[in-house]
Amino acid sequence: MKKVIVSIFLCIGIFISIVALNSGCTDSEASSEIAPKAIPVTDVAKKEWMTDIDAALKLSGKNGKPVLLYIAGLAWCKWCVVLDKEIFSQKEFKIFAKNNLVLVMLDFPFKMGKEEEQKMMMLNKKYGFQGAFPTVLLLDSKGKKLLETGYRDGGAQAYVNFLKSKMPAKKTKK
Repeated sequence: MKKVIVSIFLCIGIFISIVALNSGCTDSEASSEIAPKAIPVTDVAKKEWMTDIDAALKLSGKNGKPVLLYIAGLAWCKWCVVLDKEIFSQKEFKIFAKNNLVLVMLDFPFKMGKEEEQKMMMLNKKYGFQGAFPTVLLLDSKGKKLLETGYRDGGAQAYVNFLKSKMPAKKTKK
């Protein structure tokens, strides 16, 4: 009887784990036929987003703007693609970001090499990043985490308003 009960709980645990894993961006999405295609990074996007956290923090120290760190998997994570298309690619966000943020994007491939694994470990150590994609961190110029979020419903203006509400009390533009 004990073995039957233990087996039932084990099956329930495995089922819950599978459901939980499939609710975010996971291996199953990457291999799925409905997984999005990689978004080509345009020259404009390259200019808007930095890829070096340390350089972004230095710039933040100089210009007084907080750093928005976007941790993504644009080639395989559907919610990263949605966040990029519905929020970060929109005029409202771009105007706000240009005037108020230092933007950093770390775009991770599905299959990570040593360099990407080291970046992930650094993100975990510094910011408590647990591997959930997409993750958006708002950092002050010293690298202190002010906010951790991800995709949010409501469009670009709602996202901008949310960020404004979490930013340090400074004058924000538009």
